[in-house]
Amino acid sequence: MSYTTTQPSVLLCPRPLARYAGQLLLVSLLPPRPPLKHLPGEIWSKIFQFVLWGDSDGIYGSSRQPGSMRFLLISKGFKEIILPILYSHVTIASIGALQKFVAHLTASDKAWDSIRRIPYSTPGRWIHSLDLGYLHYDGSSIEDSRLHIDMLLTSMWPLVPFLRQCVLTPMMGLSRRALDALALSDSAGHLRSLKGMKISETSVNISTLQSDPLVQLLRYCPGIEELEVVGPGLDTSDFDFLLPTRSSAGEDDTIPFYPLHLPALRTLTLLSLHSGPLLYALLHTRLPSLRTLTLTPYHEVASSLVTAFIAAHGPSLTSLLLYTPKVWPTSLCTSPPDLLISCPNLRHLSLEAPLPDLVLPPKHHLQVLSLPRPNGVLLGKLEGAIQNFPDLRAVRARDVKWLRKGMALRAQEAGVQGQMRDWMRRLVRKQVRVLDSEWKDGMQ
Repeated sequence: MSYTTTQPSVLLCPRPLARYAGQLLLVSLLPPRPPLKHLPGEIWSKIFQFVLWGDSDGIYGSSRQPGSMRFLLISKGFKEIILPILYSHVTIASIGALQKFVAHLTASDKAWDSIRRIPYSTPGRWIHSLDLGYLHYDGSSIEDSRLHIDMLLTSMWPLVPFLRQCVLTPMMGLSRRALDALALSDSAGHLRSLKGMKISETSVNISTLQSDPLVQLLRYCPGIEELEVVGPGLDTSDFDFLLPTRSSAGEDDTIPFYPLHLPALRTLTLLSLHSGPLLYALLHTRLPSLRTLTLTPYHEVASSLVTAFIAAHGPSLTSLLLYTPKVWPTSLCTSPPDLLISCPNLRHLSLEAPLPDLVLPPKHHLQVLSLPRPNGVLLGKLEGAIQNFPDLRAVRARDVKWLRKGMALRAQEAGVQGQMRDWMRRLVRKQVRVLDSEWKDGMQ
């Protein structure tokens, strides 16, 4: 049996009050409108990802569009599609919001039953990115706030099993309990990016290498691709603390160490960290995918492992950034002079003050050189050594910005701006651009 659907006839009665009122049949001039095609949920998910985040392929690191919650009111079907997208990237800026968020995850997990055939509850399993980089303390004391945040994160890690990107604030340091909870959770195996990790002063101790919580966490994160760690900085008492070097540690059986397995780590940032279990463990670990390295130089410190770390992993690097965080009091240390020898494949080198007297190879394929601030003495050295860098295309002043357009000519030629324009006039002859901190040249 088959069914056919026909459109009902429409009759028009132009003279309804007439004795013999006639009726006219309304005939459509256009063909009937075809029904809309059904779009699968995957297509709608891509559409809403593009609307909410501006990118349908990767939503991590992007910002949510304002008014995104109104899409939940369109229909029940759209709500089921939009909710996982909204929870995929979570940004929290206050302790109160973090407490409510963890309470919601805990209540949802308790209400989850085993009949659903999925071992992970929602919305916890929807979360792929967690950004706590803008988290600020409330009215309570800093120590109480840190303890409260640590307790909340400890209870939250098991509830976000598919966490891929986590950004913490360097203002707080996670305790051993929180790091162990993250290492033992299912999210450790899925973690790809961990940024803003703070190391406390008590953790910089080589004798606790095997039991260091951050080292143990990395053992459970074989797929991590980006790691950022901020150390406690340099103390005057650290100059008398001498750690074993690579050769002495290999001959000393009192410090057993099994290398980490980090085949996918490609971006590593270690700021204000000159030694410690983490740096020692990474020094003795093979990092085949490491391409971008950001370090704070401590070449003149006897206990520093930074120089040995650059020498060990330098051949695979394409970008080496030396940077000292601007905190008070700022302690600037020298950089190793053999950077270009240790890193033959570098394409971008960023130096920190005081600038080292680099040992120049006969030929290096460096393309971008970043310096803190320009000066006349440095320009003369650079012009004399530019023949060793045939591929050099740009010199960047990392701490200087070009003056905006419309400023007087005298202002553009004074001080650091004058040095920048002098560099631009003299280096443009060698086809080398001079860029500021925003990667703009003087012509823009």
